[in-house]
Amino acid sequence: MTQWSEVILFCLLTLFSALTVVPGQISLEGQPRVVWVGSTWVEREQQSSHWESSVHALFPGKKIVWRNLGWSGDNVSGESRSGFGSIEDGYKELLKQIKDAKPNLILLSYGFNEAFEGDKGIASFRAKYTRLLNDLKPLSAKIYLTGLQPVISHPPELVSVEAIESNQKIYNKAIEEISKSSDVGFLSTKPLNLKKTALTSNGIHLTPQGYGSLSSGWVESLGLDSKGFQVQLSSSTQEASGAAVEMKKVEDGGAISFNIRAEKLPIPGIAQGNLKVTDLAEGNWELREGKTVIATGNAEKWAKGIPIRLPGDAAQMEALRGEVVAKNQQFFYRWRPQNETYLFGFRKHEQGNNSREIPQFDPFIEASENRISKLSQPKFRSLSLTRKD
Repeated sequence: MTQWSEVILFCLLTLFSALTVVPGQISLEGQPRVVWVGSTWVEREQQSSHWESSVHALFPGKKIVWRNLGWSGDNVSGESRSGFGSIEDGYKELLKQIKDAKPNLILLSYGFNEAFEGDKGIASFRAKYTRLLNDLKPLSAKIYLTGLQPVISHPPELVSVEAIESNQKIYNKAIEEISKSSDVGFLSTKPLNLKKTALTSNGIHLTPQGYGSLSSGWVESLGLDSKGFQVQLSSSTQEASGAAVEMKKVEDGGAISFNIRAEKLPIPGIAQGNLKVTDLAEGNWELREGKTVIATGNAEKWAKGIPIRLPGDAAQMEALRGEVVAKNQQFFYRWRPQNETYLFGFRKHEQGNNSREIPQFDPFIEASENRISKLSQPKFRSLSLTRKD
């Protein structure tokens, strides 16, 4: 091989590695602008925003622009977005909506509705999904395809849940194969497979509580690090990873008071951290934040470590989620105004002059995103561990 051939080969390999997306793990480096596109389970997530809030919590202080472009009943052709036009019009609208969001990371969650077609629809699905990926390439954004959301329980209106699950296996396999052939990432939704009817309204669509309960599975499916803090304290030493600790007072017998600031707010379904305390006298010990009891245990149990969740951080996480819900509502009004026909459609001659108000949502959305960034940063919490006689 000549010297120039080696140089060319090296350049090609370098370019390929730069373009290749690591399967099963999203990257939120720099200033992420995330667009999540799909059908019902995507659209309805914004109503409670548990999953998006979990992502913000894992990147404290980072401004993540997250745009939910879900549309109930949609498919990879953007059929639900066609309005009064053709399916092709819906597809063009889908591309425009994604482009207008200016993403550098795109999550595509299609295939659930198409899977009802079974084997006879798989070839068409492959062709249409590949077409979408090719049409999105000019955006130079990283792209990940998600697997299908599982059927959590047997919906009473469905004749055969077994047939649905069988079709889903076929389409999940196809989605993974499409991701490989198109050189994009694939995110498995297996961590979401929790069969509890109470999580859904009909066996398929998640309730707000369902989204909350599956937050840990969502984070796992994205390949994000949700590892909590590890803190070990004694009368004379302290070790901490994932948190900062400031000792305030140590009493005879082991009673202590200290300040702790976790690196990340707690995600539902995941222990925020683990606390070990050694050198405690025999008996039961109680950990408190103010008047709120966090955990109790004897000296032996504390020496082994007890999973804990900081109440102040949990309340802050709920405030963060509330802000995310408000932001998503403002953005929904921005891109899907209720009187769209009058503003932009065939009746715009009546009220189209009001369309100038739509961009006025932008400052409110950005202000909310700034608040989300601040709320995602944990604060110091004052704790005390005392003997409970």
